[in-house]
Amino acid sequence: MMIEHEYKMLIIFLLIIIAMVVATIAIPVYGYRRKRYKGLAIGCLAQPFAIIILIILAELGSNFYVKWKIDRKKADAMVTIRSTETFADHVDTLMWYIKNDGECVLDKEEKEDKRNMDLSYPVSLFDVIRLNDASVGVEDRVMVKFDLKSKKVMATDLYTPAEVVNVDWDKVNAYFEKKE
Repeated sequence: MMIEHEYKMLIIFLLIIIAMVVATIAIPVYGYRRKRYKGLAIGCLAQPFAIIILIILAELGSNFYVKWKIDRKKADAMVTIRSTETFADHVDTLMWYIKNDGECVLDKEEKEDKRNMDLSYPVSLFDVIRLNDASVGVEDRVMVKFDLKSKKVMATDLYTPAEVVNVDWDKVNAYFEKKE
């Protein structure tokens, strides 16, 4: 599944390069056809601006696409858990979105000094391991136990209780009805 994503990203990257090459060639040609050598000169001067605009649009588009995919993964969660990580100088809030397809999205909200401007999206992907008929685990860290009859959930993060934010019982029941 990850290989398909890499091929999609490679194709998108190649399409962006092709668009830049076409823009690089088309702008001076269009200028030449309209105003001859004066248009060719203006077209050659406009090339770098067109490339910069294309690069900015490609970067913004890829960032919006990644954010959209992550938000979609979060919306598909069967259970959402909130926990905290305490350090000497700050506390981070961890949101665990456990999906019924064996994938977990970790969203980390960092409360630290903003002088270290990290522009990356603080999200990680993990595998969900089915422990028994009514519990799952994530990375030997998070354990979620479901009581399917009374519809209760108990979650722990590093053996400390974690807050259960949301549960979609239809997805939970579908997950535990599947045989592995």
